[in-house]
Amino acid sequence: ALPISRFGDAAPVVVDRLVDALVAPGGGDDVAILAARRVGPQLERTFAAEVSAVAVARHEVVAFASARGASERVLRDVALAVSEACTNVVVHAYRDRPPGAAGPMEVRAWVVGDRLEVAIADEGCGVRPRGDSPGIGLGLGIIGRTTERFEVRDRPGGGGELRLCFRLAPET
Repeated sequence: ALPISRFGDAAPVVVDRLVDALVAPGGGDDVAILAARRVGPQLERTFAAEVSAVAVARHEVVAFASARGASERVLRDVALAVSEACTNVVVHAYRDRPPGAAGPMEVRAWVVGDRLEVAIADEGCGVRPRGDSPGIGLGLGIIGRTTERFEVRDRPGGGGELRLCFRLAPET
């Protein structure tokens, strides 16, 4: 059996794998694939906190925001802030675990009135300062600049959460 899809794979990745599996080398047959995703009232995904998950999470949240009428400017801000928030989880939240033992990164998005709310959560140590940081320390500043507001929260059961808020249609 060919592994076509793994949990967290973006639709374009799955479609490419399907085409590779269905079309013989040098094939001549046409292949049509329709990929659909149900868009519910909120987005809830869990990824392994790995570098490869950052782009997938960003894509999913941007698609969710786009389906709810976010402007192009807001979509760019959402993409940047979500990338930074997810990268913080990947780099910092599970730093005490051995390589390859990444914990979960929960990504949720929903709309309240004219605002998009996004939560990026972990079950590790959250976003904590560290002396050996491999980054340059600009992530939270970038998030602050691209969101209407954001909070860093401790989760009751352990871990942390970055809560981001965007106005769907920015003031002109």
